[in-house]
Amino acid sequence: MFAAFLRENKIFLGLLLLIFSVYLWLAWQPIESLLPSFLVDDAFYYFKVASNLTKGLGPTFDGEHLTNGYHPLWMGIAAAVYYFFPDDKILPVHLILSLAILFFAGTALLSWRIIARLVSDKATRIVLALAYVLNPWNISNTLNGLETSLALFLLALLFWLFLRILNGQDKIFNFLLLGAVGGLAVLARLDYGLFVAAIFIFFLFKKKYSWLSLAAFSLTVFFLAAPWFLYNYFYFGSLIPASGLSYTLINHRLWF
Repeated sequence: MFAAFLRENKIFLGLLLLIFSVYLWLAWQPIESLLPSFLVDDAFYYFKVASNLTKGLGPTFDGEHLTNGYHPLWMGIAAAVYYFFPDDKILPVHLILSLAILFFAGTALLSWRIIARLVSDKATRIVLALAYVLNPWNISNTLNGLETSLALFLLALLFWLFLRILNGQDKIFNFLLLGAVGGLAVLARLDYGLFVAAIFIFFLFKKKYSWLSLAAFSLTVFFLAAPWFLYNYFYFGSLIPASGLSYTLINHRLWF
């Protein structure tokens, strides 16, 4: 089946391989070249906190004061990279950007699969998928060093699994899998909880799905995401990270 998929889509997959090879080449350009065009300042909050985590300084930016101003799943990935290269300041950045490119490639393939469910014409599918892949905004967000590429990959995976359930693949396992991806999506970017909530409301009012299916989905999301919110509450006095609150405060002050 996989071999047949490769044969049927070899031109499209070849184009993707070529495009993402260029993107990987960009990820390994000198940091000085990446800074003005792609890497944003917030990325270095991830890098520094991840580095401090691996050095036993805890989730701190300055080595002393705890911070929760990050999305935990991307921070975990960054910390895993720094764990293997704790004393290198440059290599981990390139590796993290390379992982971001791989997540972008995964999102492109998932987007193509989603489009294939909605559009029958093969040429139209390829054009739409390539339009997504070649969008300068998307590659800019992928190489910014933030959680964007991971969050979009999990969002695309969430939507694809949701479509599968709508198309009749509604066994309990698929609801558990959807819940697991939903929980990870929340940990990748907290505001993606809105998409998870929308799916929950859909299942709640759709009579064809059992309460067991709804519980399998919602409880899986809850048990994956709840520890992060509880950590924030007990250590920082708020369910959401301080950065989310500061963003609101800054915009409030700028408005007035």
